[in-house]
Amino acid sequence: MDQNLTKVEAMSVEWMGKLTALENKVAGLESIKSAWSEDSARAAALENIISVFQSEQESERAKTTLMEARLEERISEVDQEASVLEDRVAALEVENEQLLMQIESSSTAVPPYTRALGLCRSPWDIYKSLWEEGIVTEAAYEEARVKEREARINCGYDAATPEANGDADDGNGRLLGDGDGDGDDAE
Repeated sequence: MDQNLTKVEAMSVEWMGKLTALENKVAGLESIKSAWSEDSARAAALENIISVFQSEQESERAKTTLMEARLEERISEVDQEASVLEDRVAALEVENEQLLMQIESSSTAVPPYTRALGLCRSPWDIYKSLWEEGIVTEAAYEEARVKEREARINCGYDAATPEANGDADDGNGRLLGDGDGDGDDAE
């Protein structure tokens, strides 16, 4: 019996060792399972974050596409407006040329005293009015002013210097044609 008892104890120790080894293996598996659960939860959280970022990215793409479409539409509108304005500028330039031709032809037919009496407007006055209304640029206005001054000087008459050709005003609105002041225009 002693021998049986010794065998039982030996087997008991052996089984206890095996049981301890099994418990260690179970504890290792449980820690692996716990780590796997934590990693799985982290992976799920990361997948949610990635999903949110992808959703935001898609939303940004949609916004960008919409903004691009709106910009393209606005660019198209601006191009159309520019085309209309270019056509208008071209028409105004043609009209301006026609007016200048009319002014030049009518100003050559108008006697000098008419201009002195202020019965017609010079191209410069017309440009000044157009510039004040914002129809022509300041550069075009200045160019017309210079041309008008040159034309007056070339013709011997300049409003700033009426005595350039002897046609001075006697102070009563009458021109003194020969510059002698007596009003007889004889030479």
